[in-house]
Amino acid sequence: MGQRQAGEYPHAKAFPTRIVKLSPDSKVLWSVPLPAHHELRLLPGGQILTLTERNRRIQKIDRRHLVVDNGIAWLSPHGKLLREISLYDIVRRSRLITLHPVKPNSFHLVDLFHSNAISRVADIPLTFQPTGKWTELYAPDNLVLSSRHQNFVAIISPKKRKLIWAWGQGTLSGPHSGRMLPSGDILVFDNGLGRGFSRVVEVDPRTNRIVWQYQADHPADFYSGSGGAVQRLANGDTLVTDAWKYTVFEVTPEGRVVWRFVSPGRSFLYRLHRYDERYFTPAVRSSFEPPERPSPERTATPSAVSSGR
Repeated sequence: MGQRQAGEYPHAKAFPTRIVKLSPDSKVLWSVPLPAHHELRLLPGGQILTLTERNRRIQKIDRRHLVVDNGIAWLSPHGKLLREISLYDIVRRSRLITLHPVKPNSFHLVDLFHSNAISRVADIPLTFQPTGKWTELYAPDNLVLSSRHQNFVAIISPKKRKLIWAWGQGTLSGPHSGRMLPSGDILVFDNGLGRGFSRVVEVDPRTNRIVWQYQADHPADFYSGSGGAVQRLANGDTLVTDAWKYTVFEVTPEGRVVWRFVSPGRSFLYRLHRYDERYFTPAVRSSFEPPERPSPERTATPSAVSSGR
């Protein structure tokens, strides 16, 4: 049944990664070793939510190679690991997911999930009040997570260590950036591995129906085999990061691209996010604003102003 070995999880070693907190003037406030990856989210009160990787021996998955299990971890405002739960332990108890075999990578590790996004339902300003059977689905402490190697997006209850909802196997291929929208739908970047084109998909977890999607008029024109991200904007448009073409574009609900940015570095672009101007403090915002041009009255000589000329 893939039982963990004593002391192996979550204390098993993985890649040597650190989480570092910097002051506004780039001084290191603290630095902690933790195999975190893809996502760091600052929670109200200062705690940090992140994804981790831990190597485990799971005979049911692979008898020869170590398996990379993804964890969900909470850190204190000072970087202390408070709690960590195993995604494998959650998924193996559920009938919503069928774990597909994954070939060992170049490090001879089986990267079973390769999760790449996590967020809390509590941080989404839902435009409706969940009632009845939807109360469990939209519980505030639930988490939204996406898995590239198992082709799903999911809603997880960390309190119950339970998979509440999962979707995408047989439909998604190598997805990234699964996010809940205020409507309760899930927006996800469907990379399209083996399909040759990418798309953006919005699915309603209450019905498992795709309610909106975008792909290029010529599908192969929009293809990012890895990376990629999506963000629903306040105006209803969707911001899309095409990682392989180092491009970000904004698309309307009708599928019309209205804005496009190509990174001048012309290199892999994992994820871009648009921030509201109010996100920045006045001091930071002013640093992005051009200096105010003095008016002619301000540049006039004292004698000219006093003489009324």
